[in-house]
Amino acid sequence: MQVIIDQWKHTPPITRSIFLLTFGLSLGVTLEVFSSLKLYYNWKLIYSNMEWWRLITSLFFKGELSPHTIFDFYICFRYMYSLETTSFRGKPAEFITFITLGCVFFLISAFFLGI
Repeated sequence: MQVIIDQWKHTPPITRSIFLLTFGLSLGVTLEVFSSLKLYYNWKLIYSNMEWWRLITSLFFKGELSPHTIFDFYICFRYMYSLETTSFRGKPAEFITFITLGCVFFLISAFFLGI
């Protein structure tokens, strides 16, 4: 248990924040605090009902907690940890810009492709 705590203490802040967001969304759906139908990307609901949270939740929700999503969390965590500690070491603004631009391109693609 101490190894996990030490690893968490050394995790960069942006990676930690994004991990907590994705894990929190999955845990909330698994515990039925809210429905996954409130999280998915639907441009009509975003535009007409002003449900702007769907822009964020659709990008960071990975599904209900299962062995598959736990493994997905691990892979994403390790990859973001590696990026933030090597390529973007000491450049948090560039890392946030990298993540933000990736998310924006995903949303634009989803809009134009009708996903």
